[in-house]
Amino acid sequence: MRFFLLTIPVAAAALLVLFLGAGGGDSGRVFHATLADPDLYVGGVYSGSFLADPGDYLIRFVPNGDSPPSLSVTVEGQAVYFYGEYTLQGTLHDTGISEYYTWEYSGPDRVAVPAAQPLTVTVDPRGSTAGSVSISLIRDQAGGG
Repeated sequence: MRFFLLTIPVAAAALLVLFLGAGGGDSGRVFHATLADPDLYVGGVYSGSFLADPGDYLIRFVPNGDSPPSLSVTVEGQAVYFYGEYTLQGTLHDTGISEYYTWEYSGPDRVAVPAAQPLTVTVDPRGSTAGSVSISLIRDQAGGG
């Protein structure tokens, strides 16, 4: 019983730290989609929209070894057209006692938005809808936009 009573405040404190820490992690993030379910793709592609302010936006992915081997991203609006093709690349890390991979997509990573407007983000995984990947557009705070 004593263990249980001690666990509650420790768990509550951990959740509070996690919650407060996560609040700062989304700074500048204006669009996010976690594509981990084939049902999210309509006609083989995913589309989502958001309202963008003027400035530069960075495209960021959270891939893993099961992510689509290649994909394309289109960002479209009244005064914006961006198209990028991405290839999944794994980097082997050998620590001497174990080996593991980290994953990233290579391709263009910046979208310029000249004026406030609604934008549509379309992700085409080229038929590989079973693997998961997250995509975000983040306001580039350092880019002066």
